[in-house]
Amino acid sequence: AKPLALTALAPFVASGDPVRLVTGLPISFFRRYKDPLTTLLQQRHTVTVVKPGTGEREEKVINVEKVRVIPQPFGSMFNLMLNDIGKPASQRFITEKIGIIDIGFRTADYTISDKTRYSERGSQSSDSGIAVAYTAIANVLQEKSGVNVELYRLYEGVSRGTIKIKGKRYDLTGLVQQAFQQLATRIAQEVNRLWSDDWDLDAIVITGGGGAALSAYLAPLLEGEVLPMPADQDARLNNVHGYWKYGLHLWGA
Repeated sequence: AKPLALTALAPFVASGDPVRLVTGLPISFFRRYKDPLTTLLQQRHTVTVVKPGTGEREEKVINVEKVRVIPQPFGSMFNLMLNDIGKPASQRFITEKIGIIDIGFRTADYTISDKTRYSERGSQSSDSGIAVAYTAIANVLQEKSGVNVELYRLYEGVSRGTIKIKGKRYDLTGLVQQAFQQLATRIAQEVNRLWSDDWDLDAIVITGGGGAALSAYLAPLLEGEVLPMPADQDARLNNVHGYWKYGLHLWGA
């Protein structure tokens, strides 16, 4: 976490200047690692930056003066709730109880924001990431073609609906629909069971790159109103945009 955070920060801060940081942790890590991660990052770090191409080395002090760690899916809620200067753009997220389903590649996080407060009871992590559907597609392709296609190489084929293997093109449309429907059913069962006592949920948000892919399959299976995410944004970055807006809300001018 530390090398990755400092690598991301280094290009954007002058040596020694104070910087404030918002980041998130998956639900399964949040309670245990929130304070240790804050302690790890909230200090002065001396790093050596090696410039690409020239190999020139630069010593830099990254002075992280404040850190706020939030449950990862809350980034998507803040992205919807706040505008680009960190001010509330929608009051319903402040006053209502919102369920958030954040589907990534390997995992999915489920959490509840009750008037922006984190509900630990209604939160958990699952291994129901979009990779489950990709694995099912890859298994069928292996049976048909004899080739074990790596999951990351399926992305374009799934998007296009076809994939070429050893000169032969395979139609993925039916496979994708079946795999996505099965995964959506699995996630809906997990969520509806987890939130069975939260009958007073006002709305549900589906987010993450996997969430964008599964939304059409998943939304009809959920018990409650599902809010649309902005169609013009890369859903994989919803949490990141929310961290930025939340930082502006906390510390902006």
